[in-house]
Amino acid sequence: MATTYKNHFAKAVLLIVIFLTACSAGPSKRYLDGKWNVSENICSSDPDRPELGDMRSEFRKYESYQSSFDRKIAIFYLDRTILNVSQKFNRSGSSGEMFLYENSAANPVIETIKILNTRELNNTIKSGIENFFANDPTIDGKDAESFCLYRGQ
Repeated sequence: MATTYKNHFAKAVLLIVIFLTACSAGPSKRYLDGKWNVSENICSSDPDRPELGDMRSEFRKYESYQSSFDRKIAIFYLDRTILNVSQKFNRSGSSGEMFLYENSAANPVIETIKILNTRELNNTIKSGIENFFANDPTIDGKDAESFCLYRGQ
């Protein structure tokens, strides 16, 4: 019984260490840029290696009135843009679009997608990141899916 307790305790300590390491891997900055509230994170394309710091996410929110606001999301990998999102929210709903970019030196926009709700946004971000890394031999897009997004945003 004591051995089982020690094993559970050791696993708990290991999980806490992994969590603290992953959550402290990159700095999170919050600041104002004019009237935009900005949250910026440095993170990793590989959740198993949070120290990489090769990705960056930027979330911007602009409240024009109590019942409406604009939001912009951008995710970058090294010197390339992975995606850009622009959304408007008001009493009647939301609308927006996402621009997906090619993982190449030129980094052109390859697709524009209309976004109507948060579920569509989340699914499109996930698939957009997977597609960006689909032909990259160094990164598995399915593992890189969204480590940048879960850092207090």
